Amino acid sequence: MLHADAEIEFTTFKQLYIDIEEDHFDETKEKLVEAGLEVYSTGFFSKNLIACNFCRGVEEAGLTVAIKLNEIVAGHTVPSPLKVGYAGCANATSEPLFKDIGIIKMKNGFNIYVGGEGKSS
Repeated sequence: MLHADAEIEFTTFKQLYIDIEEDHFDETKEKLVEAGLEVYSTGFFSKNLIACNFCRGVEEAGLTVAIKLNEIVAGHTVPSPLKVGYAGCANATSEPLFKDIGIIKMKNGFNIYVGGEGKSS
């Protein structure tokens, strides 16, 4: 269970943002990881991958690649927050073109887009 003073937000991309006191961080992170969740820091880090997760394309071309990409890109220190989006087909319902880096699985390869929503600090 999280501490009573924790503030939790559930995003449209099925992510939880949890705001807690720093002295509760290690204990809370441990509990979340034990529950099978991945925990990433906020701020100047590459964010976990945003991907589609509801159509047939997920099974055919999306989720396996998205999981591998997330392992590679998430959690690295960067000069500015970095968002990477992935779509398993050309419908691109996860809106990868609006991310700093967008990757779209096409029939015989991938299209990669850079600079979709970059912001200077």
